[in-house]
Amino acid sequence: MTQGELVTVSALIDDGRYRYDAGFSDNPPATRHEPEPITAAYAYVDRLPWESGLKAIGMNAHSGNAFGSASTFGVSGVIDTSNLAPGKHLVYVQGTNKKGHRGALDAVFLEVMAKAAPRMVAPAPSTGWRH
Repeated sequence: MTQGELVTVSALIDDGRYRYDAGFSDNPPATRHEPEPITAAYAYVDRLPWESGLKAIGMNAHSGNAFGSASTFGVSGVIDTSNLAPGKHLVYVQGTNKKGHRGALDAVFLEVMAKAAPRMVAPAPSTGWRH
């Protein structure tokens, strides 16, 4: 990926994978819950959702479905690489269900290459004016 290009990130958000735990050692083990409809999904570049100075990138549901209608969604969002420095960047994706519970993060590396500097082209040799 070259700086300045738009990148489409796709993910599967599945509330059926959400588990919760009531605490630590002397509490019951993690349990499953009835899957809730997904209400939102976001991507984050190089920062976790709870870090300050974060810009969330909204993701759209695939297949013409509306958020809130299913507990599993394919989603995608577009990342503008114009302001990303060359190198590897970590893109996190997270969904939220109807009860406001955020799911586990998933992540992928995005490698951004420096935009090629414009090349100077030597002018063609002048052959002079002819009448």
